[in-house]
Amino acid sequence: MDKDDSSAMLELADKYYFGTEVEKDLATALHWYLQAAKRGNDRARTQVGLMYYNGIGTTVDYNAAAKWLNRHPLFFLRDAPAVYTLAEMYFYGRGVKQDYSRAFDLYQWAAINGCNFNAWFRMGEMYEYGYGVEVDNQRAINCYTKAATNGNVVAMSKLGLIYETGEIVEQNYSEAKYWYDSAAQQGDAFAAAKLEEILELDDGEKDNYE
Repeated sequence: MDKDDSSAMLELADKYYFGTEVEKDLATALHWYLQAAKRGNDRARTQVGLMYYNGIGTTVDYNAAAKWLNRHPLFFLRDAPAVYTLAEMYFYGRGVKQDYSRAFDLYQWAAINGCNFNAWFRMGEMYEYGYGVEVDNQRAINCYTKAATNGNVVAMSKLGLIYETGEIVEQNYSEAKYWYDSAAQQGDAFAAAKLEEILELDDGEKDNYE
């Protein structure tokens, strides 16, 4: 193999990563992804970053993940899972200095360009609590709803709690039941317990629910 053939190295890495034509070996896959990444292959760079972040084929190493995911401008990344991961790193300060504003920009990119609904949920949290942006309850609800209607179970449960308590929106037990039920059907134990509480309300308390 030509030492500069990053495409061939990437192909070999993929074979070991997925177990195609060879026995699956994540450590060996990481080795070849690293070789390709060092030669400037963008997909290999993001894959190396993700593997270090998640501890795939190696131990978790946030500093190494940051090194590879931050090596080129965002418009070269073009990989919503990688962008979301980098956003998480800035949100929690993993391997990088915590920076909510940077995290928000990355979440927004992943949400809009990559249809990453985990990112929509995180943006909802940031709008609700003012992490890196001004508190905006309506935008928070919009983001949570975007995530929930596209299958994010945590967002479903969150919306159930929001409508049940009425802290940032008008209390609405019908909406609370809907979202708790949606989350419960996906196996969310918290939502299932909250749904049962609502269904056990006496007739007087249920006026706001019916």
